[in-house]
Amino acid sequence: MEQVIKDSGCLAGIDCGTNSTRLLITDSNGNATQRSAVITRLGQGVDSTRRIDESALLRTLEVLKRYRQLMDDFHVGKARLVATSAVRDALNGQAFLDAVMEICGIKAEILSGEEEGLLTFNGAISGYENLSSTPFLVVDVGGGSTELIAGTNEGDVKAVTSLDMGCVRITERFLKHDPPHEKEISQAIDYCEELLMHASAEVLELGVLDSGTILIGVAGTVSTLAQIIQKLSVYERERIHHFVLDYSVLTELERELATKNVEDKQQIIGLEPARADVILGGLIVLIQVMKHFHFERCLASESDILDGLIASLR
Repeated sequence: MEQVIKDSGCLAGIDCGTNSTRLLITDSNGNATQRSAVITRLGQGVDSTRRIDESALLRTLEVLKRYRQLMDDFHVGKARLVATSAVRDALNGQAFLDAVMEICGIKAEILSGEEEGLLTFNGAISGYENLSSTPFLVVDVGGGSTELIAGTNEGDVKAVTSLDMGCVRITERFLKHDPPHEKEISQAIDYCEELLMHASAEVLELGVLDSGTILIGVAGTVSTLAQIIQKLSVYERERIHHFVLDYSVLTELERELATKNVEDKQQIIGLEPARADVILGGLIVLIQVMKHFHFERCLASESDILDGLIASLR
């Protein structure tokens, strides 16, 4: 549900994900005035303990305090704050919700995987109004889960599913050595493929995607891969948005990353050091999605769940 903060035309969306905590503020005309993202690793250890770690909670709340100040500075009128995979899975998720309410004055929502997928789809396909009835498959590679949403830019969503595979979950569950052993990578690949096979069997629309379907990838893993491939030392939204990721390039990058330890990965241009330990896990997920559905290319989109949250407030 939306939360009224002040009587203003500015809107805000906050996404408390498993790996990062992000903010989008738009003005009364719908233009983005503030975009912020901080890797807080809220989902640290949740896959194994089913609890939000105290240090992860404190890191995330500290960022939310800053976001609250930014919303006040921009005189935000309405906002939505959502939590996804990590809080969905955590037995102490209510403690997080209570703390968020105390700090931000916003009632946080725990999204189901399907709700998360729909919001992401609405954000990802924005800007494709000229491609009438074009079929899309949106893949949101998150920290704890990956959402797959099939539909068109006319709002005809045919399938939404959420799978328990994300950059943090895959890393913590399988890639235990640094660099990981070949067997660990194989186990991660097999796990992703098994989930994708079940999804295709259970969700008919995923098993028979329309001819000409365009794959759109969103979230931190996809954006980071676009930065690495282009060797962008600083974030440039306009060069990442709609950048095409080739399957052959991604598989070559996977082989390279698999041989590097975290310290070496942190030296890679375009790779935020705080994401170095989980980028391979996220890349494995994306490659397996492309392989399973026979996509040679993935179109990166910087419009995602945050844009969907803003649209829901209008």
